[in-house]
Amino acid sequence: METAGCQIERAQAADTDAMLNLWRCIPGIGVRPSDTDQSLRAFMNRNPSTCLVLRIDGRLMGTVLGGFDGHRGYIYHLAVHPDYQAEDTARRFLTGCAGS
Repeated sequence: METAGCQIERAQAADTDAMLNLWRCIPGIGVRPSDTDQSLRAFMNRNPSTCLVLRIDGRLMGTVLGGFDGHRGYIYHLAVHPDYQAEDTARRFLTGCAGS
């Protein structure tokens, strides 16, 4: 998705602090003690093409952590900053669609 300042990119190791901070600001998402920078980087290393970030005007506003076990794909976390949740952003992010 790349429209009006929105970009979807593969998550990078440099994104982990911003990803964890985003999760902490979203009510209902539990960040556990085991959710560390190191554990997130390890997950991303195992699943480099299915861990994505959404940037809006350069700021990280969404994440999706996906995994693939060779047979099935899983979405473990889909998070969008509360300021963008009412705008259908999560659906657009997950489907990669720029339009409605």
